[in-house]
Amino acid sequence: MKNFKIVKRALAVFVSMVMICSITGASVAAQPLQSQPSVSYTEQQGDFQIENGVLIKYTGAGGDVVIPDTVSSIGDYAFSHCKELTSVVIPETVTRIGNAAFYYCTNLTNIVLPDSITELGKFAFGMCYGLSNITIPKGVTTIHNWTFACCENLQSIVMLPNITKISETSFDGCTKLTTIYGISETYPEIFANKKGYQFIDINEPFTDVVYGDWFYDAVVFAYQRGIMTGMDETTFGPSVSMARDHIVTMLYRLEGEPEVAYEPIFPDVPENDFYTNAVMWGNQVGIATGYENGYFGIGDEITREQVVTMLYRYAQYKGLDTSQETSLEEYKDGADVSDFAKDAMEWALAAGIIKGENNEGVINPQGSADRAGGATIMMRFMEWYQI
Repeated sequence: MKNFKIVKRALAVFVSMVMICSITGASVAAQPLQSQPSVSYTEQQGDFQIENGVLIKYTGAGGDVVIPDTVSSIGDYAFSHCKELTSVVIPETVTRIGNAAFYYCTNLTNIVLPDSITELGKFAFGMCYGLSNITIPKGVTTIHNWTFACCENLQSIVMLPNITKISETSFDGCTKLTTIYGISETYPEIFANKKGYQFIDINEPFTDVVYGDWFYDAVVFAYQRGIMTGMDETTFGPSVSMARDHIVTMLYRLEGEPEVAYEPIFPDVPENDFYTNAVMWGNQVGIATGYENGYFGIGDEITREQVVTMLYRYAQYKGLDTSQETSLEEYKDGADVSDFAKDAMEWALAAGIIKGENNEGVINPQGSADRAGGATIMMRFMEWYQI
């Protein structure tokens, strides 16, 4: 406890010193901060003050925040002391999070760091008490001094082989940190062993899922949490199309596989198949309904709009906030979204659970979802709601 208080005081002193120095024009010789680029263009975009692509100040009231994709860097102290901030969506255009950028955002519980980020500054997430887990982006090679200092509720971190250096003080005051997820025989394992953290190898047994694949992180996420299994012991099948019963089974596993009584509701859902209880549960709670002909559609390829509709219904069933929305008019094929899926699709796009294909304004709502895509959508959903 004594060391914890010392770290807190150090954080406060550091921030105070740098703020004073920024006013007087002095510099902190011991630990100089990265200077902002010279200002040639400044704009106020909504609640964001942006200079040359650097978000230098958030002026909003907090809550759920989506950073515009015109931002390339989150500057020093941009969100500092924004205690009402609860979640942040960072676009893949961002490459740097500055010193103390989210310092003392005490209610920040949900933030996903895109792999485009290559630098996390000192005290970037200092005293973010609400964070319970974090995944370090693939582009980051060094975790600096006090980057996550005093994140009291941080319990686990995912670190991949890109990490080659971690400061001794990176996680000072993280009193609940117990687990590091990574790949054996890499630097994160050495760090975990040195610090006495549990290290869990996330290298998958699947021969068709390799570190570096765009879907690797999602497969690891879904597999480790018991949401998805392989086609067999060594094959995941990332390009295999998913069926309607597969998605409802994933949600059923996420729910903890509650007991459910079988009812012969659907002619194509027999008793005691692997998906039977999931379909019964999904139908009973209003997440998965059948077709007009009375069948559920076992084995039918599921479309992207059907996937997000089931997720949307599940979120509402759990009482989660689904008020986020993005107009379908922003997408070339937004008019192709079926009426039953419009609300769900607007929510999923706003929350970043589903994105335009190939970084274009195309949703492809009737396109099929493969297992890699299903794992990715489920990971984004769970990360958005910190499940």
